[in-house]
Amino acid sequence: MKKIITLLLALVLLAMCASADTLAAPEGYLGNTMPDFTVTTIDGETFALKDALKTHKAVMVNLWATWCGPCEMEFPYIEEAYEAYKDDVAIIALSVEPEDSDGILSEYAASHGLTFPVANGWNTGLYEKFVDKGIPTTVMVDRFGNVVLIEVGAQSSAVPFTATFDLLISDAYTETTVLDGFAKEKPNVEGGSEELLAGILGLDVESSKDEYAWPFVPANDDGKNCVVSSNAGKDDTKAELLVYADAKAGDVFSFSLRTSTETYCDLLVVSLNGTPVKYFSGEKDWMSYAIRLEEGENEISLAYVKDFDVGFGEDSVYLDDFELLSGDEAEQALSLNPVYTYAEETAIVILSDEARRVEFLNENGEQFDFTGTLGYNASFYVADDISVSYTATLSEGVDPELVYVISDYDMVPHSAYEVMNGAALTTGVDTMDLTGYPESAIMIIDNGISFPIAMTVVFADEANVEAFMDMVIAQTGAELHYSYLDEGEDEGIISFEGADGKVKYYATFVDQYGDPVPGCVINFCTDTACTPVFSDASGLAEFEGEPYPYHVQVIRVPAGYEFDTRQEFTLGENGDVLALLVTKN
Repeated sequence: MKKIITLLLALVLLAMCASADTLAAPEGYLGNTMPDFTVTTIDGETFALKDALKTHKAVMVNLWATWCGPCEMEFPYIEEAYEAYKDDVAIIALSVEPEDSDGILSEYAASHGLTFPVANGWNTGLYEKFVDKGIPTTVMVDRFGNVVLIEVGAQSSAVPFTATFDLLISDAYTETTVLDGFAKEKPNVEGGSEELLAGILGLDVESSKDEYAWPFVPANDDGKNCVVSSNAGKDDTKAELLVYADAKAGDVFSFSLRTSTETYCDLLVVSLNGTPVKYFSGEKDWMSYAIRLEEGENEISLAYVKDFDVGFGEDSVYLDDFELLSGDEAEQALSLNPVYTYAEETAIVILSDEARRVEFLNENGEQFDFTGTLGYNASFYVADDISVSYTATLSEGVDPELVYVISDYDMVPHSAYEVMNGAALTTGVDTMDLTGYPESAIMIIDNGISFPIAMTVVFADEANVEAFMDMVIAQTGAELHYSYLDEGEDEGIISFEGADGKVKYYATFVDQYGDPVPGCVINFCTDTACTPVFSDASGLAEFEGEPYPYHVQVIRVPAGYEFDTRQEFTLGENGDVLALLVTKN
C-alpha cells in the first residue's frame, strides 16, 4: 500500500511510544455474541469457535498477515502466553491476507516457532467485521461466547495476554464483562504506610484508589530521603500518589522530583482535580516544580505512567519536599518553574532557501481536504532537492515534555527543546525513483494522543508532486491540481495588512556589500511569548501577529557572519519594517 494511505497507521505502529489503546476498534460486537467460524489449520485440523468454547474458558483470535512487521513482533509473546494457558484458553491466529496459502503459513509458523493453531481466515468474514484500523487485531471471547475485547496493535510483552487470561478464567468471572483494554498486572509490591510517606514527603498523602496502581515506596537517593515509583520494568502500568489540599486563593503545591525514564513515553503526570497539568520524562536531576491550586479542596495526583515499550535509565521517578505555599513563598516557587519559548502557533518551519510552498485544489478551486488520506491536513513544499532543513515552533499550552519532532524518512525523534531553541534539523526526502514513495512527512507528534498536531509534507520535485496527486486521485476519485502559493503575488510592495485583523512585521538582513543574508533567526516577542522567524533567500523575515509593539532580538546569524545579538528593538504597533546590517567575515 502507498505511504499516503497508510501514514496514520504507520505513525501508531512505529511511534516512539507504544500504547495499547492508540487505535479505536469496531465496537458493534463488544458485549455481544462472537460470530461462529470454522477453519482448517495448517496442520489439517478443524478449528471451530463453538467447539473451542466447549473445552476452554476463553478464546483469543489474532488477525494478522505474514507481511505485517508488528504482527511478527508480538508472536513470541503470544506463544509464551499460549504455552502457559493452553489448557484454559484457546488461541487461533487467522491470516487476513488472501495470498497467505497453507504452504506460506506453515513455513512462517515453523520459522517462528509457533505451536498454537494457525490458519487462513480470509473467508471467515472476520476481517470485515473486526479489522477497522489495522493489524494485528486481537479479539477476546469469554466463556459465554461474547466478545469482551477488540484491541488493535502489537503487544511488547506477554503480560497483556496473561493478565487478561487470568481475569477470564477466574472462578470469579461469572458474567460477561467488556474490557476497555488488556487487563493489567496487579501490583506485587507493598508500599510504605501513609504515615511513613508523610514523614518523608512533608504533607499527608494517600495511596491511589486504583487497584492496579503501584505504590511509591521509601528510598534513599544519594543521601536524600525520598520516595520512588515501584513499577520499574512493568509495561503499561502506573505508580501513583495522591495529595489532598484545602487551598486559599493563590496557594500553590510545590514538590521536588528526579526522573530517569524513556523520554516522551514513560511520564510523570501531574494532575490537578483530574486534569493533567504537567509532564516530566527523560534524565532530569533533582528540580522543583509548583502548580497553582484552585480555591477550596484539591486532589493532586503524581503518577508515573509507563507505556508498552522497554524502559530506559532507572525507569523510575523520585519525589520529595511536598509543600503547600501561600503569598510570597507561593510566587517564589512558581518563578522557579521552567520557562519555555513559545510561538504564536505550533508548526513545522521549512528553512531550505529553494523550497516553495504549494497548495492542492479541487475542481471548485477550494483547498483539498487531506484528512481522509493523510489523517491530517498538512502544509506542502517542493524542496527542489532530496533533503530539506527545517525547525518547528510550539504554541503556548503544548507541553514540550510530551511532544517530539520526527520525519517519516528516517523516523529519528528530536526533542521539542531543540526546536524551541531554534535548532535547524535536516531530513532526506523520499522520491519514487529512490524509495518508491513520492513524499516525506515531517510531524510534531503529541504522545498524549499519539497523533500529529502539525504536519508538513515535502516533495523533492514537481514529478513527485504529480505522482502524489495520481495516488490521491486514484484513492479518492477527486479532481485535483496544484499551484505555488506565491504565484501572482506582487513583488516589491510591502503590505502591513494580515489576515483576520492581524498585522505584518518585517526584518531585512543584508551584509556590508548589500547582499541579502538568509538563515538569520530573529525573535518577535510579546511579554509572554516569542516567535522565532528565519530570513529567506532574499534576506527577509516576515512575521504576522496581533497588533502589538513587539520586542525584537536577533538570536542567530549564519556561520561566517557577525551581529551583536545583545541589541533589542521595538516595532511599531500596527506593522513595521526593521533593516539590519549583518557583517560578513
